[in-house]
Amino acid sequence: MIHLFRLSLVCSLGLVPICPSACFLIPAIAQAQEDSRSLDADTLQKKASSLQQKGELKSALEIFQQVLKLRVARQDREGEAQTLNSLGSVYNDLGQYGSSLKFYQRSLAVSKEVNDRIGEGSILNNIGIVYRNLAQFSKALELYQQAIEIQKKSGDRYGIARTFNNIGLVYRSKKEWAEALRYYQQSLALIKELEKPAEEAIILNNIGFLYNKLGASPKAFESYQKSLAISQKLGDRKNESITLGNIGLVYSSLGQFDSALGYYQQALAISRQTGDRAGEAKLYQHIGFLLDERQQNALAIAYLKQSVNAYEEIRKDLNSLSRQEQKTFATNISPVYRRLADLLLQQDRVIEAQQVVDLLKVQELDDYLKNVRGNEQTAKGIDYQVLEIQMIALGKELYELQTLAKQGGLNPKQQERLTYLVDQEKESNRQFNAFLNSSEVQKIANDLKRSEQGQNINLQDLAKLQSELKQANAAILYPLVLDDRIELILLTPSAPPIHRLVQVNRADFNREISKFRSELQDTQLTEDYKPISQKFYGWLIAPLETELQQANIQTIIYAPDGQLRYVPLAALNDGKQWLIEKYRINNITALSLTDFKRQTASQPRILAAASTLAHKINVLGRSYSFGAIPATKIEVKNITSKIIGTTELIDSTFTKSATQDRIASNSIIHLATHGQFNSSGTADESFIIFGDGDNLTLSEIQTWTLKSLDLVVLSACQTGIGATLADGREILGLGYQFNNAGAKAVIASLWIVNDEGTQALMDIFYTNIKKGSTPAESLRQAQLTLIRGGKFPHPYFWSTFFLIGNGL
Repeated sequence: MIHLFRLSLVCSLGLVPICPSACFLIPAIAQAQEDSRSLDADTLQKKASSLQQKGELKSALEIFQQVLKLRVARQDREGEAQTLNSLGSVYNDLGQYGSSLKFYQRSLAVSKEVNDRIGEGSILNNIGIVYRNLAQFSKALELYQQAIEIQKKSGDRYGIARTFNNIGLVYRSKKEWAEALRYYQQSLALIKELEKPAEEAIILNNIGFLYNKLGASPKAFESYQKSLAISQKLGDRKNESITLGNIGLVYSSLGQFDSALGYYQQALAISRQTGDRAGEAKLYQHIGFLLDERQQNALAIAYLKQSVNAYEEIRKDLNSLSRQEQKTFATNISPVYRRLADLLLQQDRVIEAQQVVDLLKVQELDDYLKNVRGNEQTAKGIDYQVLEIQMIALGKELYELQTLAKQGGLNPKQQERLTYLVDQEKESNRQFNAFLNSSEVQKIANDLKRSEQGQNINLQDLAKLQSELKQANAAILYPLVLDDRIELILLTPSAPPIHRLVQVNRADFNREISKFRSELQDTQLTEDYKPISQKFYGWLIAPLETELQQANIQTIIYAPDGQLRYVPLAALNDGKQWLIEKYRINNITALSLTDFKRQTASQPRILAAASTLAHKINVLGRSYSFGAIPATKIEVKNITSKIIGTTELIDSTFTKSATQDRIASNSIIHLATHGQFNSSGTADESFIIFGDGDNLTLSEIQTWTLKSLDLVVLSACQTGIGATLADGREILGLGYQFNNAGAKAVIASLWIVNDEGTQALMDIFYTNIKKGSTPAESLRQAQLTLIRGGKFPHPYFWSTFFLIGNGL
């Protein structure tokens, strides 16, 4: 919630000296100018706030920055605090939490200075929201408690109610349902006393959700019905739709699918009427999942496709949503993509499944970075089959006829058609279920099961992609890790996509990934790591080996899923050879986000930078310590001596501004410095350190212009930091942020290698770059030299480095 500060007019009383009339005019003009600036600031503040509410965040940010300059110029401290608070709020909405905290802290300092206790309490509340978004729940709760103490002293009862609600949200995030309920109820009591029915409806909705989680369905229904009645009385169609959908979820959890469908359809009708695309997408998702539960797979696929396609349309033009809708969209929606791909693969609809898996990568990026807008390709979503188009048309016809029926505008022919579509069902809440079971819809569903049309869609795009693969002698490999199995999707230049099923469940597979990663890093093991390496070869490559050989593949373009991002494909072994000895390996974030144009060889222009000193830094309230790495200076000196004209930055000269200033004149930047990309948390908690101790977070990379760069090399950073492996989205984010800023490819490491091993690999890598080899081939040759050179054959030394983007 944004606290709107109180605007006050300060009057100064005093004696006016006697002077010529011109003397009176000068202060009058000055006062008029000052009043004009004040009016401009207030008007602009309102305009920016309106833009923020509409979701036009970048435009709002620009105007708030103008307002801040006006406030500072006229020494309007209360107004300055207000605008600083607004800037913190916009940065929070953008997911740039570091910047958000900086502005909130500045606003808090000014509020304390002017003794604005209500403002102080509200800003502490806002800072707590940022820490909740960062999953630093203890810190968030601490700030909320400070806010409540101030709000109680200042008599800000509405502020207390909001803070109680926010505390409830923290406990909800922690899945401590009972504790969350306790705070929601305290918030509700205050809101009712303050007679704020709109807020009351929202909190009742939250309470209904918790009762459902606690298994108290009757209380959940009671809370939702109260919320529904208030929303209907207020004419709040948005919350009415949400509440109807939530009632449907309760019925679904009880196994009462017919009733659930009735409520979903009511909610869907309202979302369509109000143009709520995010609400539509969520309701298509609920209906698809329910139909999946009922094993009506063909219908489930059609509805889940509508959900995914709606989400992709929204992603392309996210600014068209209100601020609150953007927040709703940003919640984790990956499960709908994963389940749709699963159902399609069960029906051997591989082309459609490949489309979904690719979009899944984009969605996972957005879950992590909150800034992925997709492109024209992703906005297309997934192709519909002809029969699915027919079924969707029937659904729209049903909606239109039901809408006319409610208005009393059906003619006899339309009434007859509605009766036919709903199979004589008169009860409106049961008509949607009757429609799905009607003979016409069931005929389409049965025809879909028998249809092979899924293999004949999107052939033009497929042919274009296969042409690009043919030029590179490359194949695309998509593993999809599902709960009960792994699906391998392979696309080669000369054959339709295929899929292979591997019988291993997710839990067992992830345990083996952790073991594999651990053994790859243990240099005390001689060849004890080979059995598990061979096991992964058997899972990921052996089922596709014949197709790879028949297509004469030389490069595997690899889009790993989940925890597979933490282990290198190069280190799979068939019992005789490492995979890197057979193929180049080029990781990508997503096919739809990657440009596969071949790079033309040119003389490299390199910026090589190193940080040799120990650093202790603070990022979002957490302290990190890094030891000195003097060998990075040697690493940079080696590059400088090998490639004439290399620009060198070391320690104090290696600053953020110096690096940015030199990017445009180089084609490769090599950063030999500490950095870590955390497997938990947000993009603001993953960073690279400069020589002067400053840092660049993963989210900040999007503000850099890297279009001149063919390659970024991060030789001393590591990924997968954390007590347990997550799902590797920070690795996806690393590749995407650099690629999206303009760099064609990035080389990074999965773990830190000792100095001698890194120097050996990088020396060979740049020797090959100098010869004109592509980044992917140069990395492969460096790895092969280490494998066969005698001193560093252990995969710990060479397999950690991976390339993501277009290194072809």
